[in-house]
Amino acid sequence: PTLPPIEDQAAVVIGNRPKEPNSTEVERYLLSALAGNFLKDQFEKFPRGQTQSWDCGSKPENKSKNRYKNLAAYDSSRVKLELLPGDENSDYINANYVDAYERPKAYIAGQGPTANTLDDFWRMVWQEKVSLIVMVTNLVEGGKKKCEKYWPDNNQEKRHGRICVRTVNEEINADFVKRALSVSCDNNNRIVQQLHYTSWPDHGVPLYPQSMASFVEKLIQREGQNHPMFVHCSAGVGRTGTVILIDACIRMVRSHGRMDIINIFTRMRSQRANLVDNWNQYEFAHLVLLEIIANPKFEISCDRFTEEYNNLKANNKKNLKESFSKLKDICERDFMRVETPVKNETDKCRYPEFISSSSAIARLFPYENVVTTSFINAVTVDGYQKAKQFIATQVPMKNTVADFWRMIDQFNVKEIIVLNEPHISERGICKKVNVKRAYDWKPGKVAPSSTDLLIELWDSLKKTNDKDVIAVVCHDGVTACGLFLGIGFVIEKIKLENKVDVGLAVRTLRKSRPAYLSSEMQYELVYETAQNYLYSFDTYGNFK
Repeated sequence: PTLPPIEDQAAVVIGNRPKEPNSTEVERYLLSALAGNFLKDQFEKFPRGQTQSWDCGSKPENKSKNRYKNLAAYDSSRVKLELLPGDENSDYINANYVDAYERPKAYIAGQGPTANTLDDFWRMVWQEKVSLIVMVTNLVEGGKKKCEKYWPDNNQEKRHGRICVRTVNEEINADFVKRALSVSCDNNNRIVQQLHYTSWPDHGVPLYPQSMASFVEKLIQREGQNHPMFVHCSAGVGRTGTVILIDACIRMVRSHGRMDIINIFTRMRSQRANLVDNWNQYEFAHLVLLEIIANPKFEISCDRFTEEYNNLKANNKKNLKESFSKLKDICERDFMRVETPVKNETDKCRYPEFISSSSAIARLFPYENVVTTSFINAVTVDGYQKAKQFIATQVPMKNTVADFWRMIDQFNVKEIIVLNEPHISERGICKKVNVKRAYDWKPGKVAPSSTDLLIELWDSLKKTNDKDVIAVVCHDGVTACGLFLGIGFVIEKIKLENKVDVGLAVRTLRKSRPAYLSSEMQYELVYETAQNYLYSFDTYGNFK
């Protein structure tokens, strides 16, 4: 449908029920808005730059507290710190309150702390009773410091004025890190959670919205919080505003059955300059909203898995087939939106029809004074806890053996997992290296005789250094690699979050190669293996 101009656009009403509304209207709106140049034209109509006074932040005594000289906190919405004795300017910090729909001061948007504002930062966290810090930048990007490290290493502590901070837990995932910080002041103690999104590129926005959607869902789980969530990047405008816009819109949808992006965004911009800094971020926010609202959820808690899986298999596996079909459409949409298929060098591929994505191809760099190509039929694949943790490739052909070992050398691979038995004529490729093999899985077979073998093989990787890249090899580089990596992804999520998400595993793998886990049989096998993995424990107590 044609969308009305920004000045006439009403909130999108998506149902009469305040909880779990029908998302058809919002989905239709988002799909329409994402078509063509509508969002770019819409974004350019919003006021940009300074629209409110920031006299306090411009005072000579406070200028050094701003990371960027052209960005201070608006006077009308700034967070005012309690004055320190003898310092009349100690109430300033570069941070502003931001409202959500019917929730004043739901957020604090601010810059990443600098070396000279660390004490002020923790004063603010304590004063405002912040229980969740959302960080959307890395400490260093493109060789430039973007944020001062304001938390100590795991199991270490650091003092900032009257406030002592100790990191009591750190959980690392592929796209984010979750930290628990024990914060104490004057014999009072609180736990502050930090969710640190680590996969935003130096420039632009993340390629795929699902990782940010999953991240935002973790923020949304904080229902009933009466104190502001602190969100920061480096400047505290672009990425910060993007996260706040997504979070505020989703909370409005789920609590009021409607979504009003225009008014939420307009209000945000009146409280801090340039929140959501460019139209690419504005578009990305819409993509994440579409991901959260419209795409089916595949995540299942471990204690409900058997019940849900039996439901999928009921009626001659009708629901399982439908979920696989929906997932296929979603993956195709993901791939076509952002990826350029890499043209294979057919003489180096057993099956040239298995295309790779441009962002995942494992390219080789040449040795000095040696004429070689950069192509190898291999792709990098994300694990659940680490991006590009694996390189998946075919069993080398006679004319690619040298390229294979170049890859092992250049990517500093310490472990090779061989999933298919090599043909007798190809056994000459073997070298003395740390190799683990899955026996009884012949080339051309969709799966081994038992997936218990794959669970055992995956668990054996625990001894591997977390920083090491692991090469996974099968006959065609697709069939066995996809099943093994999909099962491993699901197992890691079970262990870390007590949840099974086969859909996320499939989407993650297909970012690298669309052919991974592309058969219903393998899709079902991942579910079956998850169930067997849970059955291997005496009770579900470990997963509740």
